[in-house]
Amino acid sequence: MYIDMVLSESKPQANGFRKGSEALEAKARDTFGTGFVSLTESQQIELLTPLCEAVDDDKATTDLEQFFGMMKKLTSDGYFTSQQGLMQTLGYKGNAVVGEFPGCVHEH
Repeated sequence: MYIDMVLSESKPQANGFRKGSEALEAKARDTFGTGFVSLTESQQIELLTPLCEAVDDDKATTDLEQFFGMMKKLTSDGYFTSQQGLMQTLGYKGNAVVGEFPGCVHEH
């Protein structure tokens, strides 16, 4: 839902999404002879692992690599701005005044 909202409000991202999803589908068909959603889990992992490595190493240059990076970022942003991601995973307590920050020891 979050990704749909972002894509509906950003034409450049929507175009990148469209190009990237077409590239992912083409890569799946070229490599395994079927569309991405029809691949087994191990085939999907085999296809996505090099994309993940390219994104993690800041070497994403192709439409497919850039698409994967965008999806990874949107997924992370969507999760960590949700109630579960923000409160349960990150431990955010809400709008509370914090008197001191233990561990912050530099002089002002």
